Amino acid sequence: MAFQTWRTMKIGTPDLRDANAFRTALKFAGCRIGDWASDMLNQPSFTVAETESEIELVRTSVAELGFPNGDTRTDIYASAIGQDLELCPSEVGPRLRLEYKDQPSGEWLLIAMEPINALGRYLSVWDVTHVNDVLWISSYYGSHDIFLDASFQLVFLRRKAA
Repeated sequence: MAFQTWRTMKIGTPDLRDANAFRTALKFAGCRIGDWASDMLNQPSFTVAETESEIELVRTSVAELGFPNGDTRTDIYASAIGQDLELCPSEVGPRLRLEYKDQPSGEWLLIAMEPINALGRYLSVWDVTHVNDVLWISSYYGSHDIFLDASFQLVFLRRKAA
């Protein structure tokens, strides 16, 4: 399946270089930050690109990746990578939350990424949601064997042509 670019985004911008800058920007924008998500920002595996660049994001469901009955994160990620998608850099979650202000109410997106260990014990990935008129950056279970339902919406990075 040929996936269409859903959004483009700049990463590594000078205004957002570390966790504190992201946290401040999110609060200033009126976004809520879940406890695990806040802790994810503090972890060494949360990184920001050293140089500014533009990336293309693809939004797709687990079913569209070839899993009409859902499957594990490991199998879903492997399938996506085989279809010219890549895992997102860790800064994509908070950047997307800042930029996606018109997210429809009730929408829930998981960022396809290497999980970050939150609160010292939980592998977590970003969860970008709009619930009850509040824009959230939260986290979702990131273990590799976690089952993801066919309807889950994931955000991947489009692989750049070689």
